[in-house]
Amino acid sequence: MFYEEARGLDAGPRLVQKLIGFGDCRTSNIVAKIAEEEVAHVAVGVYWFAAVCQKMVRSPCPTFRDLLIEYNVEVKGPFNYTAREEAGLPRDW
Repeated sequence: MFYEEARGLDAGPRLVQKLIGFGDCRTSNIVAKIAEEEVAHVAVGVYWFAAVCQKMVRSPCPTFRDLLIEYNVEVKGPFNYTAREEAGLPRDW
């Protein structure tokens, strides 16, 4: 599920800052690149999730929320809304 990819959008920049604070610039650069690439991964997940929902004649937002409940997933912030919006992930998901 692209939920985990989206969490990468949220956690990546915070981890980069922690690594810089520890003086580990090499690892922070690697994590920054991974966080940057997560945007495209999430965008692909959003696209295909919406496409499957359309085929099933279901609305993506309530379907996503139903799946979170079904799999007992609690979505907690903080959220990187800038990266999520860049990936096309709606805030109401």
